[in-house]
Amino acid sequence: MIKDYTHDYAVAAFVFYAACGCPSDEDVQRMLYKWAEKNHDSPESRNKRRRRRLLTEDDLIREKVSQTEKTLDCCIADIAAVNRMLDAVAEETMGNDKVKCIKYIYFCRNVNLSSRGSMSALVQKCVTDTGLNESFIYRSLKQAREIFIRERGLRSSAVTETAAQIFGFATQNH
Repeated sequence: MIKDYTHDYAVAAFVFYAACGCPSDEDVQRMLYKWAEKNHDSPESRNKRRRRRLLTEDDLIREKVSQTEKTLDCCIADIAAVNRMLDAVAEETMGNDKVKCIKYIYFCRNVNLSSRGSMSALVQKCVTDTGLNESFIYRSLKQAREIFIRERGLRSSAVTETAAQIFGFATQNH
């Protein structure tokens, strides 16, 4: 069986998204700006202001937001991809039930999803609490990961197999 590392990455991104409070893209920008307002007046920015005398307070804040966005680029991209995934799933048939499953399983803060049996225990609890079919829940979770991987621009195992056929290299089985 081929190990699909994107599965672990997608799950980690979902957990990160939940830990951040499930922010929208607008919330992320608002939080960055608010943080930059508080933290823009560093010794470096005061030195820049002294040297240039041209930077206004707003210029310094915008500069800090830009620097922070570059630093947190991968985190911001993960959050945006999760939001796009949720929107895409919600638009499908039974989308609200699928989103409910995804949030129930992946956005649960007090569970270590990497520990053995935790996923199946959560799925069983979701079956009990929502009345949804177990196979429907697992399909919804897989679909969420696949859409996230595509939205995030990650190379999935299916893409690797296609690339192997096109470029003529052998894939490794793990």
